Amino acid sequence: MENEKPKGGGMEKLASFIVDKRNLFFLLYIFALIFSAIATGWVKVEDDITTYLPDTTETRQGLTVMNDNFVTYGTANVMVSNITYDTALDIQSRLEDIEGVTTVEFDDTDEHYTNASALFSVSFDAEVGDERAENALQEIRDELEGSYDTSIYSEVGYDSSADLQSEMLVIVIIAAIIIVVVLTLTSRSYAEVPVLLMTFGAAALLNMGTNFLCGTISFISNSVTVILQLALVLLCALFSAVKTAFLDMPNAAGMEANAVLAANGLVMLGIFNAVFFPPYFREPEKIGKPFVIGAVALFLFVAAVTACCFAVPFVRDVLDTPDPEHFGAKLIYLAAAALIYAALTSFSALRSMKNFEKTDL
Repeated sequence: MENEKPKGGGMEKLASFIVDKRNLFFLLYIFALIFSAIATGWVKVEDDITTYLPDTTETRQGLTVMNDNFVTYGTANVMVSNITYDTALDIQSRLEDIEGVTTVEFDDTDEHYTNASALFSVSFDAEVGDERAENALQEIRDELEGSYDTSIYSEVGYDSSADLQSEMLVIVIIAAIIIVVVLTLTSRSYAEVPVLLMTFGAAALLNMGTNFLCGTISFISNSVTVILQLALVLLCALFSAVKTAFLDMPNAAGMEANAVLAANGLVMLGIFNAVFFPPYFREPEKIGKPFVIGAVALFLFVAAVTACCFAVPFVRDVLDTPDPEHFGAKLIYLAAAALIYAALTSFSALRSMKNFEKTDL
């Protein structure tokens, strides 16, 4: 008896084709991973977020005038606590002798000395990004730290992208622990856990490696994109736990792989854009809170969609069915989702630009 060809919608036929040609797809996937691992070194990252401001914004125009007509020398505020006024005068003299330091402002007013704490306003003879200013700042640290209770604030040598990367690392570690715990408790086999983690790792590597096709990318894109993938994995893991514990659904994935699933993906991206980026561009140095709010918003949306698949007859019997059943209704849903994505993303872009213009750069 001849083998029957797979029946069903386009997604099922595509899945059957991939399974039949799995060795070829495995080979292509391995080559893609090796290439992406090499290509990550080709990605150019722009650390200056102001370069992405439109030329028509007041902030961009003001920065252009300032850069063309003025030189912004590096400065530093140096706080030394638990010292006498005479000791503070001695420190001022020593700081003024450091090569690269032009002036050290200090006097006996409350602005510079109060409660046995001295504040020195230091100016350098080089710009913020100049190596001479960084060397002078390092000499100040070497002179004071270890001998005095010192706190130094300066834009000289400050790397905002490094701070973002360190914050992202904390988020990744916390999310990874949650994912492993949830998958371990909800998977039918412990062998599923490393497979799922490798799938995420491979997707993240492909994402990072193909960024070189975009030319130069923002340090935000370089850091946040993988976090977004991690957020989706976290949502799926948490959702799998809820579904396993409380819902008896015939489809183990929670929803059919059809046009409606793709539409919901568009809406998820739009929601995250609208919730995450406007507050982030209000305070670019703080990414944790907007990310958590965005992840919660996505979780609530996915929870609502899955609940509808279980409880709402129209969703269960029409939208959550294999293609091409009820395909007309699904196309309407997909078109509506595309409009929602466009509207939410446009709103996010406009609000983000307005918030960023108000940011003290």
